Amino acid sequence: MTMKVSFLKNVLTFFFGCLLGWLSLGGTARADAMLVIEVLERVDCAHCESERLFLSDLKQHRKDLSVRFYDVKTPEGEDIFRRITERERLPRATPITIVGGTILQGFDTSETTGKRIEALLEESRGKKQYTFSSYLERAPG
Repeated sequence: MTMKVSFLKNVLTFFFGCLLGWLSLGGTARADAMLVIEVLERVDCAHCESERLFLSDLKQHRKDLSVRFYDVKTPEGEDIFRRITERERLPRATPITIVGGTILQGFDTSETTGKRIEALLEESRGKKQYTFSSYLERAPG
């Protein structure tokens, strides 16, 4: 009888351990997951080009980084640009960047805005990574 109780305890412990592990994966981001940056840009924008060069260099040094650019002159880019600027009450100026859950507008230099982007990347490690689309889908506020 003791052997049956012991076996049953072990099976239940294993089952609940697996269940808790499985449930914990649902709402958390992995610390080693890709970090996401998305940028709304224009081809004729000097600040956009500076940011693109900065992010290209950063991506070469970081293998945990995914960067996606949207041209605001395309239908998809224009739609996201309009929705983000309306929701955040931003001027219709580029570049607009999302890092983690933070929206940045403009790009000055790698020593200023670039350092801010790098800091936001570190702050967002292990947290939900937002794209413009997922940011727009979440409740305002």
